[in-house]
Amino acid sequence: YRVGHQEQLYIENQAMIATPTENGGVTVLGSLQCPYYIHPALKRVLAIDDTYREGDMVSWVSERARAGLDWAGSARPLLVAKSMSTTVATLAAEHSIPGVWLTPLLLEPSVLAAMSAIEAPGLAVGSTGDPTWSQRAAMQLRRMEVLQLAGANHALEVPGEPERSIEMLGRVTQRIGAFARRLG
Repeated sequence: YRVGHQEQLYIENQAMIATPTENGGVTVLGSLQCPYYIHPALKRVLAIDDTYREGDMVSWVSERARAGLDWAGSARPLLVAKSMSTTVATLAAEHSIPGVWLTPLLLEPSVLAAMSAIEAPGLAVGSTGDPTWSQRAAMQLRRMEVLQLAGANHALEVPGEPERSIEMLGRVTQRIGAFARRLG
């Protein structure tokens, strides 16, 4: 009995719809975890350029983070964000909130600028195998600790190497634990 490697177990529903526009284009709306895998496929299929609009996803993520902060009240929060959720870095910068930033979208100028402006302690985690990670950009995050893994993808896994993936995820969780303990 053998079970193959599973990249992720998606719990939420995944859906997309494409609607033609009046000017001959197409609007694609999706409820999905990571649009960065979908975008390259759409570019190939639809023969489109590199234009990418996040739409309401950034607003939705920000609203959820603000609701969480409101709920926390006077407790000292720690933001933990991954991928698209790292767009809440603007909120962390505005309110000087410490954060753990897993696979931050450092190639998005607004995310890099916000993360660079955060005064509170932070930990950024990424990998050389992730197309949304930039070592050069990570080095600009002067106030943040940076953990850069080698060869892991955007899910922080090494495709086809489950043992190495587990080892890397172990390193990530140990580093997050140490970071959180230092915050007190």
